[in-house]
Amino acid sequence: RKELYQVIRDALGRIDRPQPIAHIDLWNQHMSFLEQEMPFRLPAVFIEFSPTDWTHVDNGSYKTNQEVRLHIITEWPGPDASEEGLGEVFDLIDEVLWALHNLCGQSFRALQRVGSETNHDHEELIDMVETYR
Repeated sequence: RKELYQVIRDALGRIDRPQPIAHIDLWNQHMSFLEQEMPFRLPAVFIEFSPTDWTHVDNGSYKTNQEVRLHIITEWPGPDASEEGLGEVFDLIDEVLWALHNLCGQSFRALQRVGSETNHDHEELIDMVETYR
């Protein structure tokens, strides 16, 4: 998982956009404590590893279909947002998709996006969750 985390982090850091990703880190229930403080700059991407089921192959080798969830946190442009304001949120998701599409490492094969969901539980922020395998 160390290599997977580092390769994803490096790929996200290379995204070139007018408002670069300001914070990349491991997911640790960051959205739960927002009422107390805002501990990170926006936009932010947090990398969450889903529970892992390992299969023993041979010679001490293991394999898994590891799922990784990316929490893409941005400011909520609000109900009266222009198309441009909403477009920036979705543009960032697309840029993350292209940065990670078929991303490979020595210990893992090409990443593919397999799911998307939106967490609307926060007044001023939006948490778009993209799942890769």
